[in-house]
Amino acid sequence: MIRGVTIYGNPILKRKSEPVKDIDSSIKRLGADMMETMYHYSGVGLAAPQVGESLRVITIDPRNDEFGPRVLINPKITERSGEVIGEEGCLSLPNIYGRVNRNLTVSISYTDLEGREHDEEWTGLAARIALHEIDHLNGVLFIERLDEKQLEGLRDQLRNMKREHKELEKIGPQIIEKMRGI
Repeated sequence: MIRGVTIYGNPILKRKSEPVKDIDSSIKRLGADMMETMYHYSGVGLAAPQVGESLRVITIDPRNDEFGPRVLINPKITERSGEVIGEEGCLSLPNIYGRVNRNLTVSISYTDLEGREHDEEWTGLAARIALHEIDHLNGVLFIERLDEKQLEGLRDQLRNMKREHKELEKIGPQIIEKMRGI
């Protein structure tokens, strides 16, 4: 099922996510929904808080032949090396882009949906996506990693996005109540 993506201004994006204790049917459903949502919105990664769930689950698919799509439960970066600057965007920050310095290579441990443990080394785009999505699990958005000049250029867009979110929050319950009456 395609889920709505949580947009900048929603407080769930700033919270640290809770570890997954059991890989039950609800977690498997979440993983499947996140994959479907990620593909629907043409993303290469997605974190559970972006679909309204404060759980340590991410999906990733850098769309290359050497690296297939994955759902990672309780992912952890165990080692980092190298640095590279690259452009990033985020489904929770539509039409916002910036150049972010990330590690070139990471070692990552995680559990898959079948409960198997993995320890892998990723480089390039896969490493960047993992770092970006794990930041989400820790309540960190990529805009917090931009230099001051880039951030200054985005301030008006970010302020407007946050204001729009607050307005939608105010009218959301009214729309729901009207729909119940139909």
